[in-house]
Amino acid sequence: MTETGRIVYYDTAHQTGMLKQVLAENKRPIALLIAAGCPVSIRVDGKPLIPDVAGLTQAVVRTFADGPDTLLAGVLRHLSRSVTNPSIEDILSYLRLLRQIPQGGSLHGVSDERIRELEEDICEAIEREVLVELPHRGTPYHQVAGWIRSTDRDRPVEIFTTNYDLLMEQALEETNAPFFDGFTGSRKPFFDIATIEADMLPSNWTRLWKLHGSIQWQIDESGRAITRGTPGRGCSLIHPSHLKYDQSRKMPYLVMMDRLKRFLMQPSAVLITCGYSYRDQHINELVQQTLQANPTALAFGLQYGALESYAEARALALERSNFVLLARDRAIVGRKEGQWRTNGADSGIPSAEASDVFSLGDFQMFAAFLADIVSGDGGRAL
Repeated sequence: MTETGRIVYYDTAHQTGMLKQVLAENKRPIALLIAAGCPVSIRVDGKPLIPDVAGLTQAVVRTFADGPDTLLAGVLRHLSRSVTNPSIEDILSYLRLLRQIPQGGSLHGVSDERIRELEEDICEAIEREVLVELPHRGTPYHQVAGWIRSTDRDRPVEIFTTNYDLLMEQALEETNAPFFDGFTGSRKPFFDIATIEADMLPSNWTRLWKLHGSIQWQIDESGRAITRGTPGRGCSLIHPSHLKYDQSRKMPYLVMMDRLKRFLMQPSAVLITCGYSYRDQHINELVQQTLQANPTALAFGLQYGALESYAEARALALERSNFVLLARDRAIVGRKEGQWRTNGADSGIPSAEASDVFSLGDFQMFAAFLADIVSGDGGRAL
């Protein structure tokens, strides 16, 4: 960091080198948070492999736009009074609230059965959008899995994701990287809290935690237990509504969030987020509280766009010195906000590649950076 007058400058190569150094320490607990912006970076026929939350919301709402469904219109109208641009997560939470209070509010005459049907229809629409496969074996997901597979660590790498898709699972399997996602069994895997809490699996087993659920999750016939099923064959998306809906819907998310908390409470834990906009307040609050409780923990927020687009992340970085926010145009390190400045001669990067922007917030670039670490060329990717 350099400071000219009141202007603070950060060097892109220096910050990239710090990331490389952190990832090279095999005794450190390392976790990645892969969020909605990551599959957007993979383009198929010019379109994102999976849209982000805003795109997913538009796609789902568009599915019902031409029909006679007035319930969804009523939900959106009510949400718009308190939420700017309601997301699909807001819609599902609201529907589940209505199921707790049928015939409530101003939506009189709407039966609990109709609300349940709309909730299921929306979940099926989400499943259709996210039930895709990686187009080839050279995607950023495969590069992340390859980095995990090639790194000998004392502690397992943990991956947290807010995404419903199965892209990380596919990449880990195709890279022959063993992982545990909280479920045990073969014919009809069940959610195994005891194994999660014991955490006695070998360190080469990646832990994969789906904070917002998965298109594979479903409730069994009893209505109480969570199982992992086959997408497209009657599975229902279970999304955290943050309401006391029922124990089967609460329990997976309480356990997943507890895993994030337990990870960040470890000495010298490092969490790197990519594709995460910091608009999920329940996750932000947990990160803020644990970083405050454990000053040895460190979090890096790698942001794709300009810093001004991430108000929540910026507020967190200005509050917590152990949260480093690296956006495309600016950075906040040690609670000090500054601009990027790269000197090609000083950084070891060819002058033609010298840049005043930071691009590891692009999942493609971050995954390439991890692949370069494996090949011994880490630090060149910016």
